[in-house]
Amino acid sequence: MLDFSKRKKRYFDFKLHDETLLSLPVPTLGMFDNMLEAIDTATDAASYDSLRKVLFDILSSNRQRVVITDEHIMTFDLDEIIELLLAYTAFTNEVAADPNLQSLTTPARRKR
Repeated sequence: MLDFSKRKKRYFDFKLHDETLLSLPVPTLGMFDNMLEAIDTATDAASYDSLRKVLFDILSSNRQRVVITDEHIMTFDLDEIIELLLAYTAFTNEVAADPNLQSLTTPARRKR
């Protein structure tokens, strides 16, 4: 039986400007889509608002349940937001590329 309640989760460790440590889980598919869209469209003021929202959503998903405020979000400059999103995306891609994860979704080959 596949039991998600016992599955070991992976986390992206991250430190805020105020030295608060956060552990961020692998994003949901919806959050991941929002991240990629925000990165792709970061060219105008409306896009900056979507970047801030995505950043807020990501940081708010932290394992420590630290409440993320506007003050936290406003300490990030645009370069830092993009850097965080790219690093978090790379972490997500690394998790998805894990051969142990793939072995759960592909039929095992029989040894002869």
